[in-house]
Amino acid sequence: MNINRVELCIVPFDIADSNTYGFDYEFDDGLNIITGDNSSGKSTILSCIYYCLGLEQLIGSKGSKTLSPALKDYFKYDKRDVKVKVSYCKLYITSENGNSYILKRWIKTEDPSDTIFNEIEIFADSVHFSKYVHSPRDHEEHGFYRWLADINKLDVINVEKGVRGGEKPLYMQNIFALSFVEQTKGWADFFSMMPPFGIKDIKKKVIEYALGLCSLENSIKLDEIKLEKERLKEVWAREVSYISFQANSIQASISTVKKETPVPKRNIDSIYAALLWTGGEILPLKKAISKIEVEIEEYSNKIDCVKGDFITASGLITERNKTLKSILGYKEDLKETEIHLFTEVEKVKTYENTIQQITFDLNDFTDIKKITVNRDWRKVATENCPLCEQGLASINDCHISTPSIDQSTMFLKSQLVTYKSYLTASQTVIEKYKSAINFYNRKIEVKRVELNSLYQDLDGPSISSLRGFMQKIAELNLRLNELNSFDVQFNGAKEKLTLVSHDYFEQVKLEKDLNDEIDVDQVKVSNFETKFIGYLNSFGYKSNGTKNIKITKNANSNYMPIVQYGSEAQSIRYVSSASDFVRSLWSYYFSLLVNSERHPGFLVLDEPGQHQMRLSSLQELLKCSVASGKQVILAISQDRKYNTEDEKVNVNQLLNQLKGVQLKHHHITDGNGCVIPYQGAQPEVK
Repeated sequence: MNINRVELCIVPFDIADSNTYGFDYEFDDGLNIITGDNSSGKSTILSCIYYCLGLEQLIGSKGSKTLSPALKDYFKYDKRDVKVKVSYCKLYITSENGNSYILKRWIKTEDPSDTIFNEIEIFADSVHFSKYVHSPRDHEEHGFYRWLADINKLDVINVEKGVRGGEKPLYMQNIFALSFVEQTKGWADFFSMMPPFGIKDIKKKVIEYALGLCSLENSIKLDEIKLEKERLKEVWAREVSYISFQANSIQASISTVKKETPVPKRNIDSIYAALLWTGGEILPLKKAISKIEVEIEEYSNKIDCVKGDFITASGLITERNKTLKSILGYKEDLKETEIHLFTEVEKVKTYENTIQQITFDLNDFTDIKKITVNRDWRKVATENCPLCEQGLASINDCHISTPSIDQSTMFLKSQLVTYKSYLTASQTVIEKYKSAINFYNRKIEVKRVELNSLYQDLDGPSISSLRGFMQKIAELNLRLNELNSFDVQFNGAKEKLTLVSHDYFEQVKLEKDLNDEIDVDQVKVSNFETKFIGYLNSFGYKSNGTKNIKITKNANSNYMPIVQYGSEAQSIRYVSSASDFVRSLWSYYFSLLVNSERHPGFLVLDEPGQHQMRLSSLQELLKCSVASGKQVILAISQDRKYNTEDEKVNVNQLLNQLKGVQLKHHHITDGNGCVIPYQGAQPEVK
């Protein structure tokens, strides 16, 4: 991206003052220099560039409060205070896609409650639209930063995922910190202006992003693996808890198994269930089932041995028919309940989809409300107007007014509340249906046991002889059914645990492979290091020499330059003189400018000649700026002492000494600073 021009327009509060105040500076593709005395307004010009790009967080906070009072309150001109009524600035850029745009952002309006301060207007040919900044989703469809990234072919990469699924990208405020260094705190450390936004190792990730290193993608994958491992641990713990609960419900127990972390398949195969038997004996589940089956067979044999008078079977037949009818009735109820359950589950899916769509629509209307220019229905994801249900295709060209947004939002919120209540109600009903299904299944099982007893009674001896045996068989059958049912559940749980274990250890292996992966980034990092040291030598870095300076992905350095003394390494910041550390900052930013695969493409340095810099170093900085082939904008004080031996040097004289260097030079000559009467664009009032 290139910055072509920056313009400021101020309308004075005094109606008797017919002047339009501000400034208008153009920039070339290569080296550009702004000079002037201290407090002449060089930083004010640069701050307007930050502001128009929505990057004022790099120099302070959000909004116009980061800007000089001269742009929004009052400024001095011709020894008098001029109060500001209305002000705005414009930035003219050419993006990486080859198109030109004008970015306009208001600084002050007549309405102090106006929300347009979080809005940036964009002019492209005959198109005029707005995007918003400093708000949730400003890196998504309607946000300015997403638009800025897209036109400059800068990927928006998510670098962190939260436990609840939320994602954090490398924000454009982070990426554009590669291009800006201001004098107040920018020279204190590498990327000292960069807002961290709560992202871990943010500087490291920005360097990985800029150099196109695989380690950035790997770190994202490792974060995803970590979250997936935590999810699988939760699934494992739930399954272990569930099967343990089921075992307790039938007075059984399972062998010790770790609840917190999945174990390998061989350990799962060895898990068994057991019961406490008569006399304190512990029997494995399978053995207990076999023993009950033997007991049932023994009682059946006793029934066969009973001799005596047979009772009349009519009563038993009546009871049998009654039991059969009861089973059929429960089965009908079960079938009907299962149909209701299926219907309710489908309702839940519909409600969830509707809630998701309403949430999307609410987000879209929230986004649209943040902008004032080019509000039309094409920016809204929903297919129908939420108020009139009219297809939006037929009202494509209609402007969306704030009242219609508010009405639509209110309607959607009420719909959201309604559907959420539907969802909650349906989920409650589903639980009731599931309970009913369990109830009917249990009833059917009990009736089947009763029916089995009746069939045996019909073929047996006297009812008085059979009652005790049949009652015992019925009890044993119930117990046998419980154990068989649990055995199925237990084996199913072991299968689930096996699948979870497989997935978990696949993640462990993938994690190890990523951590052990041969560093394919080493060539890029090595080239970056070579370029950095080359710049250090060019700028005249003296502290410790450059032989032991390294840039690595070591966890302690995170691609920041270090000085290696044997096994000991120290940050270059702490072992360099003040002026040499500034040289290392120059070298680092320029190395990124020319070596990066993803970079804004320009560099702005405010007062780079810090700490009594040698004049030769500053001259080399200008030469390297030109040699970079990139746009570089430097703001330099007019007269200053560049080291303890030299007298004060006028920058104009310095520039005249640089033969063959092509540059654009703006000098602030007026004693009033950069904000003066000028004949720029016609002022607007808002």
